[in-house]
Amino acid sequence: MLVETTNHYGRSVIRGIDRYAMQNNWEITLELRGQSEPLPDWLDSWDGDGVIVRSGNVHSAKRLRQMGLPVVEMAGNRTNYKTDVLVDERLVAKMAADHLLGCGFQNFAFYSYGMSWWSLDRGNTFVEEMNARGYECPRIQPTSGNVNAIIPKWSLDERKRLQKWLLHLPKPVAIFATEDIHAREVLLACRKNELSVPGEVAVLGLGDDPLFCQHLFPALSSIDCNGFQIGWQAAALLDDLFKGHSHPVQPIAVPPLHVSVRQSTDVITISDSDLASALRFLKTADPLCTSVADLMRKVNMSQKTLERRFRQYLGKTPEQEIMRLRLERSKILLRETSSSIESVGLKTGFSSLEHFIRAFKREMKITPGHYRLQAKTG
Repeated sequence: MLVETTNHYGRSVIRGIDRYAMQNNWEITLELRGQSEPLPDWLDSWDGDGVIVRSGNVHSAKRLRQMGLPVVEMAGNRTNYKTDVLVDERLVAKMAADHLLGCGFQNFAFYSYGMSWWSLDRGNTFVEEMNARGYECPRIQPTSGNVNAIIPKWSLDERKRLQKWLLHLPKPVAIFATEDIHAREVLLACRKNELSVPGEVAVLGLGDDPLFCQHLFPALSSIDCNGFQIGWQAAALLDDLFKGHSHPVQPIAVPPLHVSVRQSTDVITISDSDLASALRFLKTADPLCTSVADLMRKVNMSQKTLERRFRQYLGKTPEQEIMRLRLERSKILLRETSSSIESVGLKTGFSSLEHFIRAFKREMKITPGHYRLQAKTG
């Protein structure tokens, strides 16, 4: 198992692999390593059966394949060597868009300081998602780095470019950064430019390392990309390879888990004061007492007018936003309590266990029970 142990994502992946290994009585060899370290010298004489790896460069990937063992890759660049298991970038983009639109933003941007293939893919996917919803989404163009490098190159010149770029973006603006460490640079640039976060600039990252995110100022909202399930799926694929099956034609795409909301996006910013009031009500109200009729009474607005304004600013109906918030609250209860699945559904406004499971699976592609397992072990 050649996966970095130096960050939250790598350790989550390892926990997923370990869970599968324990269920199948595998013996795992683990080395403490960083994300871009070369392969260990002992590998040539290692008497193992297969490898799960985030190799990160063409040389390492080629060397592993020369060993003649089954290899599951989680960091392939899709040209020289393929990725077998990865987070579903379409669902990442959708989750980011839903969250930022739910905060009331009308201006969006994407930030990454490097040219690595995965970062370019993430940016392209988010821009496409926002364009499909009728929004422009500018992005700063990286000027350095190698598209085949797993870790984007950073320089102090990028910080100056970022500060200048931020000043020219329309405000208020919501920025999705390709990874938490890139989001940190946005927060630092906002402080340098005296831009308030999240009032003028909201920032959303990806990776959701609690230690890292909570020690930024303000604390960073971030998407949990479900490293545990990515690791579990990688181990299951290796098991299939042991049994003589082929690599999948397309990578196995794992849905992200949730947005961990912290201060950097904890805001309602919208020019329509009535709609802003409606969104604040939805964020704080008891899900059992939240319906379109409740919303109409709260803001003294007809159903037709309410729906028109929701579609104008959020691109969705009030019913769709209420459902999104119910599911988000259900995920919190699944992660943070031991309440039964049925109890969680009832507490968040679903009429029955069947209704809750059906709605949850339609949105998350997994059942509430599987979500709880992944969230609590990842």
